Amino acid sequence: MDKAKRLKNRTALVTGGARGIGAAIAQRLSDEGAAVIIADIDESVAKSFAASLENGFAQSVDIASAGSVAKLAAVIGDKYGHLDILVNNAAMLDATPFNDLSMERYRKVLDVNLNGALEVVFATVPLMRKATHGGRILNIASIMGMRGSRDSLAYSTAKGGIVNMTRCLA
Repeated sequence: MDKAKRLKNRTALVTGGARGIGAAIAQRLSDEGAAVIIADIDESVAKSFAASLENGFAQSVDIASAGSVAKLAAVIGDKYGHLDILVNNAAMLDATPFNDLSMERYRKVLDVNLNGALEVVFATVPLMRKATHGGRILNIASIMGMRGSRDSLAYSTAKGGIVNMTRCLA
C-alpha cells in the first residue's frame, strides 16, 4: 500500500482544526488519504481551510456546548456513517495571573479545554464503534499539563486533566 495514502477510506475529525496545530494535523491526515472534518468555532475559517484539502469538510462547533457537539456527531453520522479518528485539539489559551483569575474564567477554560474534549468523545464513540478498523482518539495536551506555571492555573489544570483523561480512556 502506498504509505502516503494509508488512511484512504478513513474519516477523521479534528476539533479546532481550522488553524495552527489543528490545521497541520488535518493537512497531514488529508495528505494520507483521510476524509477530514474540520470542526471549529470559526465557521468561515474552517470552510476556507476545508476547501483547500483534498477531501475536507467543515462543520461549525462549540465543544463547550453539548447541543453543538451532538449536532456535529449527527452531521458526521449522516455524511459518513462512521468515524475512524478523533483528534481532540480545540482549546483556548489562558495565561490569567492568579490574582486576576475568577471562578467564571476558570470554569470557562475547563469547559472548553477539558469538558469539551470529553463531550466530543461521548458524542463520537458510537460512530467509532461503526468503523471497520475501530476508532482512534488522539487528545492534544501540553507540557503545561505536566508542570504548570504561575500564570496558567486554569489552562494547566485542564491540560493535566486531558493527560489523565487519555490514560483513563486507554
